[in-house]
Formats: sequence, structure tokens, C-alpha cells
Amino acid sequence: MESESDINPLLRERTNTGGIGKGVGVVQWTPKSKLTDWTTLEGVDPNDIDVQIQRILVEVELTNDEQWVTTKHNSEMTFKEFTQSTESVEKLAEIFLYCYERPTIMPQPARGKQARKWQDLLELLND
Repeated sequence: MESESDINPLLRERTNTGGIGKGVGVVQWTPKSKLTDWTTLEGVDPNDIDVQIQRILVEVELTNDEQWVTTKHNSEMTFKEFTQSTESVEKLAEIFLYCYERPTIMPQPARGKQARKWQDLLELLND
């Protein structure tokens, strides 16, 4: 999420030419209707980071592969299995990149480093 949006729920995708793309939010949902259709139905603010995290948690439970797609990665994990995996944080960052975020440019080794940084920080906060 750090690479996708700087963890900014208000961020709108920027194109290579400086225009506005179709992605929105902390994970750059594309098209944005993947987020906004649900927030309209639920009557919640699509720009609220807590709402966006709630949407991700809803997607964990979906079985229709609306957002989690394994065809670009050799992972056979469902999104729910991913959330419970004991793989390394670097490996999980790679899986999340390919199966959930699916940006135009792949691979992105920096994401594993970012994931390690966040895991280390969260572990320090939990001590």
C-alpha cells in the first residue's frame, strides 16, 4: 500500500503522462467502482481510511475473486489463506503485489523491503 498510495485514502491514481487514472484509495481500486459501489450500498464515506480497510476485510471473505486474482502468480492461496499465512513478509508482499494490487510495473522488490520495515515497526510498537 505504501507504493500504491503512500497509504493515503484520498489519493487518485496518476498516469505516466501526469493525468488522473482510474485507481482510488489506499490500494488504488481500479475501477474505483470496486470501492464506491460498496460504500454507496453501505452508506459510508469512500474516502475514510477505516472504511477502506473494512472494504479490504470484506474482500477477504469474497469467493468471486473480484479483487484477489491468482492467475499472474503461482500462488494457489485464497485471499483468506493469504491473511493467515506464515510465509515471510517479503514473500507475502510479492503475493499481494501480484494477486491483489496488480500494478502495471512488476516485479517491485522495494515492496518486500517496505513490508519488512512495517512489520519491524509494528513489532516494536507491540513490545
